[in-house]
Amino acid sequence: MNDHSSDPTHNQHSDEQPETAEAKTSSRTEEAFRDLTDAARKAFDAGMSDAREAADSFVPRAREEFEKGTHDVAYAFAYVGAFGAALLDEITPGSVRSGFETGAAAGRRAATESARKKEEPGEESPQASDESDTVNTEDSPSPEPPQGEGPELA
Repeated sequence: MNDHSSDPTHNQHSDEQPETAEAKTSSRTEEAFRDLTDAARKAFDAGMSDAREAADSFVPRAREEFEKGTHDVAYAFAYVGAFGAALLDEITPGSVRSGFETGAAAGRRAATESARKKEEPGEESPQASDESDTVNTEDSPSPEPPQGEGPELA
């Protein structure tokens, strides 16, 4: 005779054992997922904190580097401009210099006159009134620049 089949407590015990094991496995799985979720949340928070710190330190450094780069570009343009102007001043013949000065003065007068004429409609055009600005090359091969106008080139 089989003792196991006749014992009612033994059957109950064997039925309860899988439920208990199943409950323990379920509990361990939930605990493992909670631990994994907590670890992921902590890693995400730490990453966000590190990213904020990096961004906070990056912005001032980037601004500093941008300003330094802008300064260097401005310096280069100013250097090239000043060097070019000084070199041009040294190698330019007097007749070319005089032509530039006279042309610049005539251009300024024409621009001023044109702006004035735009404000007062109905008057004659700037070309008709500025005949005195043209230089007759037959009479004077190197005209003198107007006094008090334009930059003085040595």
